Amino acid sequence: MKVLILYSSKTGTTEKCARILSECLGSESSVVNLANAGRVDLSKFDGVILGSYIRVSKAPRKVRNFVEKNLELLKKKRLGVFLCMGETPDRFEEFLSNNFSKDFLDSCYVKGYFGGEFNFKKMGFLTRKVVQKISEGRELPFVREENIEKFAKDFEMEG
Repeated sequence: MKVLILYSSKTGTTEKCARILSECLGSESSVVNLANAGRVDLSKFDGVILGSYIRVSKAPRKVRNFVEKNLELLKKKRLGVFLCMGETPDRFEEFLSNNFSKDFLDSCYVKGYFGGEFNFKKMGFLTRKVVQKISEGRELPFVREENIEKFAKDFEMEG
């Protein structure tokens, strides 16, 4: 199975998770930033995994627009979605349903919460100040590699 992992990343965490996921998949996979996805022929892939960050409860508009524009083609693929966010996992389903259509989510074979990181060096000034206040100045690396490994295994499972 040929798998395309499309991602959108603001501070590098979603890209990092997409690359870890690619290594975990037994299938041939390509990792592509959604900003460059216009050059990708989706028909050449059997599976598509979409990864996004969440900022202020929202996935980036380009992610939501991509799903909306390509929904019918995506639904013909083995489909997965993962989120990277600085929120606890109990809000994962809420963020999925607030950012993606039921039609898209129902078509996803697997959905994953991969945790997140607060990387102050890659944040803009205002975002950095807000996050530093909330996190009491601590960078919080908590990418859930065990979740990424489980996602890869579940995605490739027959069914």
